[in-house]
Amino acid sequence: MTNDEPISRRQVLRTGTAAAVASTVGLAGIGTVSAQGNGDNGQEFGRIWVRGEQWRTLVIDNRKEEFEPYDRLVSVLGYDDDGNLESIQASTSPNGPGDEEYNGGQWHRYGVVVEDEDAYDDVAPLTSTAEALDFADTDAAKLVEPAYLAETDEFGGPVYFNCPLNGRA
Repeated sequence: MTNDEPISRRQVLRTGTAAAVASTVGLAGIGTVSAQGNGDNGQEFGRIWVRGEQWRTLVIDNRKEEFEPYDRLVSVLGYDDDGNLESIQASTSPNGPGDEEYNGGQWHRYGVVVEDEDAYDDVAPLTSTAEALDFADTDAAKLVEPAYLAETDEFGGPVYFNCPLNGRA
């Protein structure tokens, strides 16, 4: 799959990983991809939903361009007061540790951009990739690809990064 081809809901579910949230700049961005929690040794761990279960995660490498192999992360994004995209809940992924398709948390972030906050509030939180993609299929949101998030000035969080899942939250 190339960045020129539109991604379908089926491709996201079939090939790997998806998730729901975007954040601020650099490594701090993943912390707001999800609800933050105190980690071991004073570290802050982010959270990612995998089929209804939350996993702890911590960004270890923020990359500037796409790479192979990768997992798909679907982040649920909303607009802040300045018109910038930000994460509004924990991201989602269809695969995690123990799944054959899981590549160790080498993420390419896809976004579900919320256009209707009231509609989102009625279904939040979205705890699986299927739920996030179903919501993206409504008039209340749209699905955007990693290339869009990497190129837009509206989003400052990591798009291509390593962030292994390291235990259930």
